[in-house]
Amino acid sequence: MRAGRFAQPKQPNGLRLDSRILRHYGDQIELARDYAWGEQSGTVRLLAFRNRAVMARYDDALALAAADETTPDLAAARTGEQTKFGVGVGVEHRLSGDVGLFARLMHADGRTETYAFTEDDASASGGVSIGGARWGRSADTVGLAGALNTLSVAHGASCRREG
Repeated sequence: MRAGRFAQPKQPNGLRLDSRILRHYGDQIELARDYAWGEQSGTVRLLAFRNRAVMARYDDALALAAADETTPDLAAARTGEQTKFGVGVGVEHRLSGDVGLFARLMHADGRTETYAFTEDDASASGGVSIGGARWGRSADTVGLAGALNTLSVAHGASCRREG
């Protein structure tokens, strides 16, 4: 188990951090479990997070835009502290000594602005990695992966611009 509380940026995706870590923060907890399936081994990780900061709710930005007949503006909708929740799961599984598979799934609440990190409300990714010993470079690894990220309906609507 790993857990931590982290400082949030003062502005969304900003570099300067808010020092009020008891008021604005990102909490994370991760549980990891190693397993063996026949001769292959792997790890399953469960992650939960909670971010608290002055963030906009997408529905608030859409309501303001509708009332003013303007384009949605998240900055105008940042009127108070909000909390965003999310969960994720990751699996890494070794097929042989130098070949492995991995997959990750994530889901966030989709109602609250993404304050730090990637603009997505759900994602799925997976792939394969192969160690370089096969071609005489044991310190190398090559991989092939794919990812799909999605936005909630409210999130997507708050990003649309007319014209």
